[in-house]
Amino acid sequence: MGFMETLKKWFGMAKEGAADLAEKAEPMVEKAKERAEPMVEKAKERGAETWEKTKERAEPIVEKAKERGAETWEKTKERAEPIVEKAKERGAETWEKAKERVAERAGDAVDKSREAGEAAADKLEEKVDEAADAAEDALDE
Repeated sequence: MGFMETLKKWFGMAKEGAADLAEKAEPMVEKAKERAEPMVEKAKERGAETWEKTKERAEPIVEKAKERGAETWEKTKERAEPIVEKAKERGAETWEKAKERVAERAGDAVDKSREAGEAAADKLEEKVDEAADAAEDALDE
């Protein structure tokens, strides 16, 4: 218990001392702020001047970069144009080949369907003939 009371006492004294020091420091802080204010203003002005100078110096560089970028874009477009055209042609060729293959396969499927339909029709005709013959035979008897 004695140790805790001693600590509380020390913290209390430190707190009072800090409050006294803060009170004594307040006028010094105000003086420092007053003295620093013109320097801060000068720094702001110089910063603005520096910014303007930097902008002026950078402007031609930015313009050159834009021009070179445009030139590079044009050169790239020129180089890419034949490649794009080849790709379009090959795509068209591939499309035509695919259409032909589909048409062939569809034709084959139609032919097979027609053959199957004709075979079914022939069988049906045979069955009808058989049924007609059976009916005639039955009527004859």
